[in-house]
Amino acid sequence: MLPAERKALALTLYRALGYEVREQAVADFHNSTARTKIISCPARTSKSYAGWKEALPDIFIPGIELARTGDAESMLCWIVAPNFDLAKEFDYAWSDLVSRKDTVGFDYELGRCTNVVRQGHMEITIVWGKNKAGDDVTSRVVVKSAANEKSLQSEQVTVAILSEAARLDPV
Repeated sequence: MLPAERKALALTLYRALGYEVREQAVADFHNSTARTKIISCPARTSKSYAGWKEALPDIFIPGIELARTGDAESMLCWIVAPNFDLAKEFDYAWSDLVSRKDTVGFDYELGRCTNVVRQGHMEITIVWGKNKAGDDVTSRVVVKSAANEKSLQSEQVTVAILSEAARLDPV
């Protein structure tokens, strides 16, 4: 998907969900064309909320590409936090993709959806269908704890959100 198409998709989703940017630093974050983005703002300026909203259009790209061309690949979004309790972005994801599914403006099927923080089972799967090769096309949002470094290996991640990044151990 071209950058201009992704931007239009983002604006469509933001309107459907009633998301409005109120801080200039958040607007600059969303408008950046950088591959890697870091939002730095004072406390209570909705950094976590903006981080999730920035990833939201990428969740829908496989479904749009599948409908447009019949060919698409699955995507994986990780929310990596020091521990599962600190992954606020997942609460926003759950609200947008599960609780408010009918207001998003796109038809999709929910697959596995779990939100059990105490056990570390936090996942949302959207099932888009099968591509031309017969492979399932999905979008997955999964929370990972940085406390378990081995769990952060060996998967192809499309989007990663580092939640409470200041609290993550440096690499």
